Formats: sequence, structure tokens, C-alpha cells
Amino acid sequence: MVSTALPCHAGIKGTARKWNVALLAGGKMKTKALTGEHKPLAELTVWLGKQGVELGALHVCVDAADEHMRAFAMALHDNGATVSRVEREAVAALAAPDTKAAGSPAADAAALARYCAANNPEAWIPPSPEERLLKASLDSLAGYRKLQESEARYLDGIRRDGLDDTAESVEKFRGVIEGAIAQIEREVARLLEEHPHLREKMQDGAIPDGETGSSTGA
Repeated sequence: MVSTALPCHAGIKGTARKWNVALLAGGKMKTKALTGEHKPLAELTVWLGKQGVELGALHVCVDAADEHMRAFAMALHDNGATVSRVEREAVAALAAPDTKAAGSPAADAAALARYCAANNPEAWIPPSPEERLLKASLDSLAGYRKLQESEARYLDGIRRDGLDDTAESVEKFRGVIEGAIAQIEREVARLLEEHPHLREKMQDGAIPDGETGSSTGA
């Protein structure tokens, strides 16, 4: 069993249905396919435990262009792993000949693990949890406001056509939308009050505010 005191390296390649993990520890490569049916972090943690490896001793390399890995990479970082997002071309240049030929997600994961061990690339620092929550809230707010505008145009049209019964239903739906907008605006205001640095990031453009206007107080 590998000592958790020693740093271990891994490569993870995501696909639509699973995550391929290659663990390089003690000079040996071990592989695991994590299914999308379960929470991948929990499944990975259990498997690593069987190998005698803790997340805090793990340096993981992922493909910077792999969108399937973004949320997983954040979860790994939040739970103590060192995560590096690396360019595919750099990994391919140092991949073993067999992995170059294979080109499968499992082979890509093995190449990432080898690259990670050989280069110890710089750690990736993702946005903080509060930044992620603010961005998600602002994106949701922008979506609801677009829907609100669309429903207002629809309501005007059906009123002109004399469809009073339909107009009443649309009005009720607009009330639901307005309630959702108010709730998200309160959440944004809370985040900005509790984390003042987020307001500065919004003003600097580091956190895009989409089409939210000035109602957030930014």
C-alpha cells in the first residue's frame, strides 16, 4: 500500500458518461473508471483509500480544454487535492508512445498522470465558492429577466387579441417570475454584503454581471 506521506500523481479524463482515472504512485500505474451514476468525488475517494492515498497527497492533472472535468476539478481542489489544468499539446509531446497511438480517454488519463509526475505543473486556483455562487446567481437573474421581457411582449399581444383568459394565466406566470427575480436579487445582495471583495471584482469586470443592470447595487 502506498504511503499517504508521499505525493502521488494522477491524470483524469472526463467523458459524457464517466471519468477515467490513472494513478501513478510508487512507480506503478493504476487505473479506475468512475461512472456518472454516482458522485465521482466520493467514488474516487473510496478507491484512493484502497490504494492508501489521501486527496491531500494527490496532484491531479486534467486537460484544460476538458469541460467535462471543470466541476470535478473544482470539487477536487475544494477537498484538498492539488489540481493543474494543462494544455493538451504539452501532454501529447511527452506522452508515452503507446498512449499517443491509443488516443482513448483511459490512455489520455495515463498520459496526464505521467506528465504530472514529470513536470509538477503549477496548481490551478479556481474561483472561490462565493464567486461561483455569485456568478451562477447573476446568470440565473439575467435569464429570468429575459424571460420576464418575453412574457411581457407575449402578454401585450394576447391582450390586443382580446384573449382575456389566457392573459390571466400569463399574469400569474409573470408573478412567479417576478418572485424568482426578487429572491435571486436578495441572494446577490447578501453575497455582496458578506463578501465585499466580490463587489470590487464585479466593478473590475472579473465577475461578469451579464445583463443584470444596476439593481444588485454594484
